Amino acid sequence: MNTDDNSDLHKRYLQDQTSHYSQRLAEFGSIPQADSWTSQEMSTFYYKKATAMFQDYIHYKAFNPENKLKLLDIGSGNGFYAAYLKQAELLESIDYTGIEINASSCKAAQAKELPVNFINDDFAQMKFGFKPFHFATIIGTFAIFDSLSTSEAQDYIFKNVRKAFNCCEYGLALLISKFVLEEESIQKFFNSLTQISSSINFDASLFGNYVGVYLYQNRHSTEFYNLSKNNMSV
Repeated sequence: MNTDDNSDLHKRYLQDQTSHYSQRLAEFGSIPQADSWTSQEMSTFYYKKATAMFQDYIHYKAFNPENKLKLLDIGSGNGFYAAYLKQAELLESIDYTGIEINASSCKAAQAKELPVNFINDDFAQMKFGFKPFHFATIIGTFAIFDSLSTSEAQDYIFKNVRKAFNCCEYGLALLISKFVLEEESIQKFFNSLTQISSSINFDASLFGNYVGVYLYQNRHSTEFYNLSKNNMSV
């Protein structure tokens, strides 16, 4: 894609996201359904799945209160994942940064007054230094592509997953709906992720139509897999 194509794609993606989630927030208020979860139980289930990747690192005190685990949450929505981390008594060990493209959702997240950093911005357009985070989570973020073709959606997701992974010292958890990628092309997309990391763990046991994909930085892959494999089945 050339620059103009990318500009048009981002404009259409931003319009899709803003329209969908602003409407959900207006309809439901600041509850999990505003982030397109069917229930709080469903959102909690997926939050546990994403957290499994780094939870044991906190429990094994790899990061202490003075040197917190730096977490990037892409598509932080109305702030429910950060609220979950607080409820799970993990947030005090995490330096959390949530990036949300939709201004109204980010405002609702900030209203929760959690000790985190919610940023209203487009992750795809942001610039970062060398691996400023330990982990990244992308939980149901890439779900609305009304104005994009399947190939455009896959390309957009792939580029942002690669960018997020390159921001992380250790690894990334991606929870994504099969419906976004379409059944006939989902395997092709998963195969493409090996261009990002050679150490990947898939979890297809999730209820509903979500798949969990855990990408590890090579030098930490064995250590992280051993720490987190038992939590994958939570």
